[in-house]
Amino acid sequence: MLDPHERTLLRDAFRPPPGYTLDRALLTTFSLDLIALLTVPVSFTVFQLQDRRGPLAADPLALLEALRRYARRVTVFCQAGRTYLPRQGQLLLAYLDTSVFEVTAPRGGVFHPKLTVLRYVAEDAAEDGTPATVRYRVLCSSRNLTFDRSWDTLLTLEGTVAKRRKNAFSRNHPLARFVRTLPNWVQNAPAAGTLDHVNALADELLRVDFETPDGFDDFGFCPLGIESAEAWPVCGYSRTLTVAPFVQDGFVRRLTADDNDHQLVSRIESLDGLSVESLQRLSGAWYMNPAADPAMAEEESSELPAVADDSPGGDSAPATPMTSEVPSELTNSGSGDGTDGRPLEFAPACQLSGLHAKLFLADDGARAHVWTGSANATEAAFERNVEFLVRLTGRRNRCGVDAFLRPADDGDGGRGGASDRATGFADLLLRYERTTPPETDATRQLLEDRLEEMRTLLATAGMRAHVEAVADRPSCYRLAISRSADVPLRWLPGVWGACHPVTVAPTAAVQLLDPVPGEVAAFESLSFEGLTSFFAFHLTAREGPVEQSCAFVLNLPLSGAPADREGRILLSLLRNRAQLLRYLLLLLADDDEAAARLAEAFQESTMRDAPGRDGGFGLPLLEPLLRALDRQPARIDQIARLIEDLQQTPEGRDLVSEEFLRIWRPIWAARRSVEHD
Repeated sequence: MLDPHERTLLRDAFRPPPGYTLDRALLTTFSLDLIALLTVPVSFTVFQLQDRRGPLAADPLALLEALRRYARRVTVFCQAGRTYLPRQGQLLLAYLDTSVFEVTAPRGGVFHPKLTVLRYVAEDAAEDGTPATVRYRVLCSSRNLTFDRSWDTLLTLEGTVAKRRKNAFSRNHPLARFVRTLPNWVQNAPAAGTLDHVNALADELLRVDFETPDGFDDFGFCPLGIESAEAWPVCGYSRTLTVAPFVQDGFVRRLTADDNDHQLVSRIESLDGLSVESLQRLSGAWYMNPAADPAMAEEESSELPAVADDSPGGDSAPATPMTSEVPSELTNSGSGDGTDGRPLEFAPACQLSGLHAKLFLADDGARAHVWTGSANATEAAFERNVEFLVRLTGRRNRCGVDAFLRPADDGDGGRGGASDRATGFADLLLRYERTTPPETDATRQLLEDRLEEMRTLLATAGMRAHVEAVADRPSCYRLAISRSADVPLRWLPGVWGACHPVTVAPTAAVQLLDPVPGEVAAFESLSFEGLTSFFAFHLTAREGPVEQSCAFVLNLPLSGAPADREGRILLSLLRNRAQLLRYLLLLLADDDEAAARLAEAFQESTMRDAPGRDGGFGLPLLEPLLRALDRQPARIDQIARLIEDLQQTPEGRDLVSEEFLRIWRPIWAARRSVEHD
């Protein structure tokens, strides 16, 4: 069980089944990397992310189309104050501001689940008038939505909505209840449309006939931190194994109350923090061999979202120097979006490694249970946090404690030698032993606690952002942050901070005052590209000579933004007809590589011979347009949406040549006539 050679990229887990297209995606995460989130819509398209043996990269126009097509179908719930500051300014982040919702846990812990619900609809469902076949995929993971190379687990459950079934599947009730509850914890009330989508998903999930994963006989959904949820499902068994990056004494005491056989796998730094008494109560403790760290191995394909940024109480990375999270290359120009045709690289804001998997195994007679998901081995995880686990049940000899810890060659009675067998997860572990009390840094812990408390105060202060046009200065704006007068906001002793929109350089950050006034901060004379709902906050805490800093992003409700904001963003990225042509070819091709080949052939056959022909638009596009109309009419719909958006502004109308419109209008008319037949 848990073969270390079996790797899964999260972006591959998002990809729709053959013959299906994404309808809605709901994701939950503790920490969030906005740049990683930008790549999620690409997973639902035929476009590809490029592995350049370095940062993940994408064709900027493919990314633009993926965002335009799917960003509004993606809803993300994350812990308030746990969004990373991106390393580069991204104009494309404007497509995400209505997709990200910051939440807090109702019991004083943190919002920590890593659950993804994907709804796919059959592409040919509407042709004969029958209801669409709807397929769901539920991912229960230990990964957050950030870039990472850590050891994690990912459980995939798939099922189809039972069309003729009126009653719910009883085991789906906890999952549906969890999804329906999510909007209740949002800091700023989500739009009615978002609530409708979430409630519709919750209702439909009740009738999804999920398939039991291979190797198991049964499974169940186990949310933590919501009403009617079982608080400690992993306890009460005489033989258990816990795998978690973070562990605390309180969890060990609760788990080992019966004084039986309980074993633990964790990070060495977490084991270093346990008391000697806790270690003695365990039958065995292990940590992962540092040589097995994926970050030390040969570079492989960079993964989409993942992360190992947990701490014992609620999964947070240790405070880091501000300079490591505040890059100097942020600008207010919107540059760096790769719109000059160069691949856009996605550098992670924070990339951690090591053990991050979370598993709880319990032998139960001839059976065994495995819980996998987001919970760490802490009291906070099972008593105060919002978490999500899935319980799997199977035969003990296949998924019990011994099956997990057994070396890989034991399956054949020890006949295989070390040279002719695969490496199992147990082979990556080293036994941990210690008989001396743990060492602690009280000052460092004090500063981290202050930073965490101040982060929470700011995240829950009810702040909002408002845009005003500057009089007599076209395309110049004032962006101000205000806070609710009903929410008290104080600065903790020895803590200070500053903030700025993520689209401008940190040098433009405004120092936050104490006491905090009603207008928290204001930014004058911003360009259109500088407008955003995402704001970076930098905090520093000091105690004597010791100093700790952190940075994070809040997504604040934005009002007063220009009504044509998305259209102007589109124009900022499609700056000339050559880029518009590349975009059209991308929409007409099967994938980004095919689009590149088509563009090259198109350029050789037309632009070389007609240097003054309206930037290359015209009859040469007729053939691919007619082919799409006949074989893939949905692509004609995508081009229609693009043309409609461009027609909203004089600059956009100038991009679309009359030559192109002469061939486009009859094609669009034909598409609409077929659609209405």
